[in-house]
Amino acid sequence: MTTAAANRYTHRMLLFMVKKAFFDMWDNFLAVIILNLGFILLLMIPIWLPTVVVGASVFVAFLVQAVGLLKDRGCAQPGQN
Repeated sequence: MTTAAANRYTHRMLLFMVKKAFFDMWDNFLAVIILNLGFILLLMIPIWLPTVVVGASVFVAFLVQAVGLLKDRGCAQPGQN
């Protein structure tokens, strides 16, 4: 096999692999979208729930979550009771 033929073969095989990966991705595309929408909904519950129950604004809900996350960072240090 000459160098030009080997390069052509490599180029065609590379394009084939890209095409195969692209079409294999479409087989799982709907499942990935549904999974991502589920995660988005799960993350929106802690923001939406305080606005409905207490009547707080979305800004307050974000603020309470941020304070809770920042406060939780120092709780799990070894050697503390």
